[in-house]
Amino acid sequence: MASRSNRKITVNRVIIGTLANWFNSYLQNRRQRVVIPGTKSEWNVINAGVPQGSILGPLLFLIYTNDMVNDIQSNIRLFADDTSLYIVVEDPHEAGQLLQSDIDRITDWSSKWLVKFNPAKQNPCSYLVKSTNLSILSCIC
Repeated sequence: MASRSNRKITVNRVIIGTLANWFNSYLQNRRQRVVIPGTKSEWNVINAGVPQGSILGPLLFLIYTNDMVNDIQSNIRLFADDTSLYIVVEDPHEAGQLLQSDIDRITDWSSKWLVKFNPAKQNPCSYLVKSTNLSILSCIC
């Protein structure tokens, strides 16, 4: 069974040819088990994600998430597995609509590619820049 990462790389044709085949073999047919002194779990097939702690993990994550920023109207910053949306606010109503629209787009993207965001890390916040009377509204996913 192909992993989600493998499926997305194939669907988007981000990587083609021999290199795609190499990535596919790296991501397919993986198994894991837990070993605790004195006992071991059964092997389980891994159908999603990349090997934790791998050198290729961060690169594959970037390839996997690179299209999340498409059609986003706010400012968006990605760092490792964190995503931040922010805008400079002149009209709070318009800003709220814009951020919500972008959050909806990211939600649709995450549903399509089976990516789950951690609700505990979602932290809307607002900052006021006194010298300009502009607010910066930020949403961290």
